[in-house]
Amino acid sequence: MQVICKAFTRKWLAAAWANAPTGPFAGPLHGSFAALITAVNANVDENLTAADLTEATYTGYVRQPMVMPTTTYDEAGTSVEGACGMLTWQPTGAAVSEMVVGVAYFDALTAGNLLGYDPLPSPGEPMGDVTNGFSTITVLDLPFDAQGESVTVI
Repeated sequence: MQVICKAFTRKWLAAAWANAPTGPFAGPLHGSFAALITAVNANVDENLTAADLTEATYTGYVRQPMVMPTTTYDEAGTSVEGACGMLTWQPTGAAVSEMVVGVAYFDALTAGNLLGYDPLPSPGEPMGDVTNGFSTITVLDLPFDAQGESVTVI
């Protein structure tokens, strides 16, 4: 189950709407960082908190800033979609052997508030040495109600 909080949705929509008259938005989602998660210690639902997650610690690991290269609107004007830029994750040296089970979104480079969480397909991605690595692309797709307001289910 994907969990995205309203704060993250608002940042993303504000960036998209600010540029709607001039074309697709492209740029950083200020204060939004992706993090790799190795364990989830609670149900993945709207009550999930940062304290419920264990973040990766492999050599060279650091949270990465979210960048949205494009924002598109469907022809009927019923939804908006944005695909954040590809993030590449790879150890830079002898690493602690970890299995990454999900990607979380925070409002700070370290610590901060949890903005959302996406689980990876089971069993996850191994991060044991420099030969391991993978990339992620976060896609946000939000429908609109009859008044043009975004609908967020959390």
